[in-house]
Amino acid sequence: MTNTDRQSGVFRITPVSPIHIGSGEVLTPMDYVLDGKMYKVKDVRKYFEDHIDDPDTAMKAVRDGLPLGPNYVRYELSFYGERPRNSTGTQGRSGGPPGRRADEPMFQATQKFDPQMKKLMKQAQAKSGLPAAPPPPPDQPKDKGSEVREFIKDPFGKPYIPGSSLKGCLRTALAFVLSESERPGPEVLNNIRSQRPEWLFTNTVNPRMFGRGATEDVLKAFIVRDSAPLEDFRQRFAMTHVKVMNIVQRNFEAKYGMPIYLESLMPGTGAIEIPFYVDLFRLKKDSALAEVAGGRTVRLLQEGAELSGALQAFSTALIDHEIAFYRDQHANNAVSFFEGLRRTGAIHLDLGFGTGWNAKTVGLQLEDNELAAIRHKYGRNREGKPNKNMGSPGHPVFPKTRKWAATAKDGYRPMGWFRLEIDWK
Repeated sequence: MTNTDRQSGVFRITPVSPIHIGSGEVLTPMDYVLDGKMYKVKDVRKYFEDHIDDPDTAMKAVRDGLPLGPNYVRYELSFYGERPRNSTGTQGRSGGPPGRRADEPMFQATQKFDPQMKKLMKQAQAKSGLPAAPPPPPDQPKDKGSEVREFIKDPFGKPYIPGSSLKGCLRTALAFVLSESERPGPEVLNNIRSQRPEWLFTNTVNPRMFGRGATEDVLKAFIVRDSAPLEDFRQRFAMTHVKVMNIVQRNFEAKYGMPIYLESLMPGTGAIEIPFYVDLFRLKKDSALAEVAGGRTVRLLQEGAELSGALQAFSTALIDHEIAFYRDQHANNAVSFFEGLRRTGAIHLDLGFGTGWNAKTVGLQLEDNELAAIRHKYGRNREGKPNKNMGSPGHPVFPKTRKWAATAKDGYRPMGWFRLEIDWK
């Protein structure tokens, strides 16, 4: 920390349970195959590019469910958990893609392909002389039980940890600590009649803790970079099955009919470095930043010990809450998992998909009556149907669901947890 204008450092994050940060893309059963305990993603684009002058072969591959063979595997990962019900079993399986009737169109409007892939398929279709398929009926059911959500990757297909995702996680931790001395609940309730639920914290808590809008946001001086591309994709990642655990009457069990499959960064694969720096010059010279929250936010960023202490405080509160929740549900394995994290004394936080309300809001700082009022206001949508983000209407526990992902040796673990270490340069 020798530069008086900048404090630089590295965050080291070590996964202790499966972590998924999505790209927004999903793979259908046409795009991958499960070969034993291996998940193999097909290189469909390369296949079509290689066979663009042989449309009959390309179209036959589509008709047979794209059994492309080992020469067209883009990447492969281990697979853990229960198999998707409509996944293919081997590379050579034929008879059409699983779940597709013999008379069902090969190219449906609901199929998810990137623009270049759509162009290649249209070219092959035009050369083969086959008519374009009509769109499916609007009431045709969609089976998403075999889709796999991709982990975010760079333009070269390498996965990485986005700095924006980690910064959002740390922002919540700072907001939690800042709100201890200035409780957010009363102001949130004052805005409850006029605000949509996703705006409640944005328009009430954020301005008080971090400043109004981009020009006054203190965290613009807190720069968190992306990690380097993770070259050891096969060693670090796996395709995992996720169970949605739910309180049903007095039992805590997996929800039926909610299969989720993800590409996940796995525990036991070592630390990942994410560089960051704090722009001290901006914090000193921008008077608007110094006034936010009475200067407390700036002080958290200026002092390394203050930042570490804030993250540790949120980590402890979050872990203690999860231990209490799982004890009430008699989920002993989960209790042991979190008690093990607490015993280390290290900072542990929750990142990415499946982290939930308490890890992404200052919900742990709300009183029971304040939380109940928010749930009552936004518990149903305009059509009167329950809003799943507000939990089951009338149920006293919120949130009452948790997402657990399969691991190699430890069964299913609560998702998204990692150990955080800070190395100041």
